[in-house]
Parts: sequence; structure tokens; C-alpha cells
Amino acid sequence: MQTSVLGQAAAAGVRLVISVDTGIRAFAAADEAKALGLDLIVTHHLPDDAVGVPEAVAVLNPARQNCSYPFKLLCGPQSLSNWLTHCCYRQPKPRTIQMHSASASAQLIPSF
Repeated sequence: MQTSVLGQAAAAGVRLVISVDTGIRAFAAADEAKALGLDLIVTHHLPDDAVGVPEAVAVLNPARQNCSYPFKLLCGPQSLSNWLTHCCYRQPKPRTIQMHSASASAQLIPSF
């Protein structure tokens, strides 16, 4: 996530930014998004550490200590795909299953 891109997005009328596996350490970009009035959702897959997470509307990360999601090895794209399926569709549809398959192939091994 780059602050210059966030400025361009805000100027173009974007209101929601979803960072997929790139925003967990982007504290300056998260602050910039907030200053620009952008809502930010961050997806990630690594366990918590002492650094913390950026301020965002949501941080989707099943590996966080306070997350009760049962499958802890999802990558960021899978976390986003599951959230979209749950919130937007309520039931998986064929296209959603393709998204799951594509995101699953993106990261097949744990990073920790």
C-alpha cells in the first residue's frame, strides 16, 4: 500500500481500500487512508507480534491471537474470499468457489 496511490484513489472517489497481504505493517499508509476519509480493511496471515496492527475498519487475519476462526492457516486472499462469501453471498456460489481455489493455490504452505 502506497500513500500516493491512496491519494489518487480518494481523488477518484474511492471510499474503501482492501489491502490483501500487504498492509499489516503499513502504518503510515493506514494513517493516510484515515486522513483522506478512506475506510481500510487489511487481510493478512501471520501471527501477531509486538508491533501490532495498523488502525483499520477491520483486520482479517485468522492467525491473530484473539481470532476464534478455527482454520489458522488461511492466507490473506483466502481470508478475504471467506469474508466476502459470508457477508455478500451467505452461500457459496460457483464463482466464489473458483476464487477460493485461486487463493488457495497462491500460498500452499504456512509462513510461520
